Amino acid sequence: MASAAKANDKPPLRAEQRSVTDARIVQGAMAAFAEKGLDATVDDVAEVAGVGRVTVFRHFASHGELFAAVIARVFEIYEGETARLASMDEGCELWLANTAATLHEMHGRLWGRGFWDIHVQRPGTAPEVLAAISDRLGRRRDLFKELANAAWRARGGGDGAPRWVVDAFAVLLSAFATTAMESYEVEDAGQLSARILVAVLSEAIGEQTAQTRTL
Repeated sequence: MASAAKANDKPPLRAEQRSVTDARIVQGAMAAFAEKGLDATVDDVAEVAGVGRVTVFRHFASHGELFAAVIARVFEIYEGETARLASMDEGCELWLANTAATLHEMHGRLWGRGFWDIHVQRPGTAPEVLAAISDRLGRRRDLFKELANAAWRARGGGDGAPRWVVDAFAVLLSAFATTAMESYEVEDAGQLSARILVAVLSEAIGEQTAQTRTL
């Protein structure tokens, strides 16, 4: 009876196949999005995914629905990676350099050209995509805040980093910074970001210490 129950718990084969195909299409759409942004077409996606155009539309009703799924999936990847990165098991400066390098590599690979399309108002953008962008940008600060707080604690600053420190992390670990340092190798960009953030942390810790002494 137990084995029969387990067998009944498995999703139908058709559902499994649909899930696999969904993932394959989204993976192809992610690659097309990184290369061409929202100008990527369903034909581009079908070619990268190795499926037919009709298959794409069987799984996603529209271009907007497909690329909303891409934005959501990319952000899921960032959330998982941020949770892993926020667990510091090395010196703060080395951790910052490795974290920054990881994020700069991810920005180029996952957002690519598409990064600009989620930060610039484009006429005719599908409502599904606009909703996905709004959600992503609304939660973006939380990811950087998690990393800033980890560094702040490691430097002895307590539980919550000052807002301006969080803002510095949001700028220096963003895809904007990645683009600004496009002539740098990923590791070098990570080192530069880390050096500036260490200076930011030192300044903030100094301010906190001075305020404590005056109390």
